[in-house]
Formats: sequence, structure tokens, C-alpha cells
Amino acid sequence: MRFHLLLAIFSFGIASSFAYANGDKPDFFVPFWYAGASVAHQIKNGPSQCEGLNRIIDGLHLGYQFSPYLMTEVEYQYLGCMVTSEQLNRDMIQGTVNTKLGYPVANNITPYLKVGVGGKVNGIAGLMGLGLSYRVSDDVALNMEYQYTTLISNSEFVHQRFSLGIQYRFSYATPRVITIEKPFVHDVTTERMVEVEKIPQFETVVKTNIQVVLFENNSSMLINTKALLPIVILLKMHLDTKVRITGYTDSTGSEKYNQWLSSMRAKNVGDYLINQGISSGRVVILSKGELDPISSNSTVNGRAMNRRVSIELN
Repeated sequence: MRFHLLLAIFSFGIASSFAYANGDKPDFFVPFWYAGASVAHQIKNGPSQCEGLNRIIDGLHLGYQFSPYLMTEVEYQYLGCMVTSEQLNRDMIQGTVNTKLGYPVANNITPYLKVGVGGKVNGIAGLMGLGLSYRVSDDVALNMEYQYTTLISNSEFVHQRFSLGIQYRFSYATPRVITIEKPFVHDVTTERMVEVEKIPQFETVVKTNIQVVLFENNSSMLINTKALLPIVILLKMHLDTKVRITGYTDSTGSEKYNQWLSSMRAKNVGDYLINQGISSGRVVILSKGELDPISSNSTVNGRAMNRRVSIELN
């Protein structure tokens, strides 16, 4: 009964994978292949007579991530050694097919649930596990995982392992083209006519939209800062000028996630300006998530226009 439940969950995960692959995908994520290796601490159970770290590499896997929430992978695993009826030591090795269901709780941290089936010399096994993935960079992620395995034909066979792994993305999501509102300012010459006359404030007179690559898909990490250099120059020329940075997203994804992502993007743009010598007191950060769209979210082009950062000087 226990394994039937595992198998049902696994089958649902596989079906969801294919349904997702053939259905509409959110615009903010591009699927990718990945591969990795792990080292595991085996827990002595049943016929398994080995415990602890037995090999430098205890697992190799190849996977495909369909969305931020869904992954499918195949894996080779070394489960330790067992004592046969002839009192001979034999290595336990299995191949598995798994589905992972995760939920990003931060830009680079994703806890996940793992369910699948494994095949060994002595039978078919069901497995489930819990893990945590930490993305170190665009290409590399670290994983920590607990896995529980049991044979279909022998419920007394139980195997547990804790593993640490590393994985590499073969192709990560291409950078998103977003719209940034870049201010254009009239060249105004101020004449000191009278000492009490108030000097006009530097202000945004005309706005226009240009296409600039600032962020990776579904990420707040700046990958192109050249487009921000004119803003830095203007702020250094006009020391009384303040900058207001507002982050936006399209309507894809949850409202809470979009609000968080837009705030992180705006903050990272602000941090860049501060690192370039602009006083933090002159930088105002705002985030509106999916609010105030400038185009319809019902089309691909419209959603691309709504994924933007607005920069205003005043």
C-alpha cells in the first residue's frame, strides 16, 4: 500500500511533466538540461551492511527542468554493500527515474519533494525524498537531500541515505529583454539674474522607452550595467538630483512572487548606482509587481513590455 501511493504520486508527476512540456509555459522561465554528481552517507538497514561514506561519488544524475517547480531526472546510485545468503558481500547499485516538485522560496533557494522508482538486481523499488537546492551561479547549484528507498517485493528492505551534490546547467535561461524608461533632459542654461531667484530644479522632461538586457530570466541579478552608465553620469553632474527606481513584472506567476521579484530588481539597480558613488540618500526604491501594466498581459509582446524597471530623475 505504501509503494502504491508512491507510484501514484510519481505517475502524476510524470504526467504533469509531459502536460507542462506540451502546454503553455510561463514567459519568465526557459527549460534547461542539467547533470550532476553526489556523495552520500548510507544508513545501515536490512541486508545493507555498509554505513557511512563508501565511495567518492555515490550518485550521477541527468535531468530536465520544465519550470521553477517541476523537474524529471534519471540517476545512478550506489547504495552500499549487502551480505548474501552465501555470506558474500555484494555492492547494491540501482538506476532511478524521479520527479522533483519544488518551490523557490528565494531567488536561489528551492526546497523540493522527490518521488520515483528504482531498479536493482533483486527487484523494483519505490523511493521518496526531501531536498534543498542552492544556486551558486547561473550554471552551478548545490543540493542537500535525504532519500528513503523500499523494495516492492520485500517491505522489510529499507535503505536511507543523506547526500550532498553539485549540478551543472547545460543551458540556462537566456537573458530577458525588458523595457527601461530612460530619461532625456533638455540642456538648460541657468543664468544668475538675481541672488534671491530660485535655481530651476533638474527634472525629467521627456521619457522614451528603449530595449535593454538587464536581467537573466526569472532573476534579479544584473548582467548588463552599461545601460545604467548615462544615469550615473547625469547624477554626478547634478548633485541635487534624486533618482526613483520602480520595478515591475508581468502577470505571470503569483502576485506575491512578482512583488518580491520587482523589489529585488529595483534594489539591485539602486545598489549599482550607490556602488558607483551615488549617495544612498538620493536613491528611492519602489516596487509595483504586476500593477500598472503599460501593455496587455494577454500577449507575449505585451508581457515583455510589462517586465521593466522605471528610472526617473527629479
